[in-house]
Amino acid sequence: MPLAMKIGQGCLPTIKTIRWNPRHNRGGMELWCAYGVDITDSGSPSFLVSQWRDQGPNNNHLAQTALLERPINTPHGTLSFDPTRGDNLDFTSQITLSGDFMIGMVLTVNELGLSDGYTILADNSTSNEWMKIITDNTMKLKIDGAICNLSLDAGNSFESLFSVIITRESSVISLWFNGVLQNDTETLAGTSDIDNFGVRKTDVNPFDGSVNEILIYSYYDEKFVKGVRKYLEFIRAKVKETL
Repeated sequence: MPLAMKIGQGCLPTIKTIRWNPRHNRGGMELWCAYGVDITDSGSPSFLVSQWRDQGPNNNHLAQTALLERPINTPHGTLSFDPTRGDNLDFTSQITLSGDFMIGMVLTVNELGLSDGYTILADNSTSNEWMKIITDNTMKLKIDGAICNLSLDAGNSFESLFSVIITRESSVISLWFNGVLQNDTETLAGTSDIDNFGVRKTDVNPFDGSVNEILIYSYYDEKFVKGVRKYLEFIRAKVKETL
């Protein structure tokens, strides 16, 4: 009999060792899927993930009904995505970001070099809405059909475990990598639609890697982002302890 597992029910209190965590600022929170918390999988031997519950106020859980497209819950709450299977997770409800936003994640990319890149967040029902990692130092965003490329500073690479924050303030897109603001900024207006992690419309450019944490806010504030980057770096350090 499959075993439904909810991983790490007691994990959240451990983040009290830092001053800020997402529970402190739920205004504008669209989604918070927390590291190792409320992950439901099939149990041994496959550990296929059917749901990752949203810890925010919207109950916008990530889920996958198609058995063959479910990521694997590896030890300690790391969700692993196989691009040959097209693993992905659907949002319960589409997120629409028409103004300022902040998106933070802790990720690992297994392999880079695919010309079309690997999708992280996207809309799998609406065209021209996605965020992808293209090369070891380039992320590409497409919003309402318009594209911008964000480059990491010299010496940084998406090739291993990292935290990343993408913000938009008055149409200016900025990127934080492992808690550090990168020099490259771009301008990209429009409405960003998101309803999936791992593929874009329709089921293409699948992600090759793993995810530990996802935060999405329809809000931007400099002090707020400071708290987010410290929190994500704390999560990244916790993940590194398990490697």
